[in-house]
Amino acid sequence: MASATVAARKSVEGFLAREIRQKAEHVARFGPLTPSTATTTSKGKASASQVTAARLPNPFLPRLNANTGRWAPAKYSLRQQADLVKKAKSAGLLQHLPPGPKTPILDPTNPNVQKYNPSVAAAVSAAFEAQNATSSTKKRQAVLPQTSKESWTATTPEKGNVLNKPVSWVGKIDLHQKAGADAGIKLYAGKKRMFKGHRWERLKDSRERKQAILMRDMAERIRVYKEYYKKKRPNPLRPPKNSLKGGKIPF
Repeated sequence: MASATVAARKSVEGFLAREIRQKAEHVARFGPLTPSTATTTSKGKASASQVTAARLPNPFLPRLNANTGRWAPAKYSLRQQADLVKKAKSAGLLQHLPPGPKTPILDPTNPNVQKYNPSVAAAVSAAFEAQNATSSTKKRQAVLPQTSKESWTATTPEKGNVLNKPVSWVGKIDLHQKAGADAGIKLYAGKKRMFKGHRWERLKDSRERKQAILMRDMAERIRVYKEYYKKKRPNPLRPPKNSLKGGKIPF
């Protein structure tokens, strides 16, 4: 178990060292980083950790190339992000990862989060305040999920370690869940219609409407059916009239 934790810590350290080392390459390809928009405190001043934090591009988000005007996919795929998040959780170093689709929302009141990831702590705190201020009663509204567990951000790195420095990740991410995701509807959350599905799934609604109409008038349909054949053959056990006359032979 200890060896797994050590390996997970080394993976997080390698991730952060690689991002610091490749910052110049990112700037050469995509242009300079966007100006910092640090969230201010109640007194109107940014925190000390936000001022001294190293600014790095968020590799978990797609990036717009200023030269070509095209969007480049995220540097790390969703599978790679999920692996990093899993390792950071086991090592208690989740506060060192940037926000992304697979990264849980960090607790903004956690001291480690405030120290090593101040921009995320400020953004999450502001998002929760805005959510609590609104008194919307609409069903399936976009809401913030619960914050991460305390054990995921409990480890404090040693002095001189690459992790022992605050980082401000540049890039915007939506902290809210899609409408309906909080109720367990994850696959179709935020979508107007479901995916293609099977043919019987697509035709289910129209088939059920036709069945409802037929069952509604079924008693009348049975009565008409019986009356028709009752008039045509009052005694169905007797032979037909045509057979009693004797038909013509074909030759």
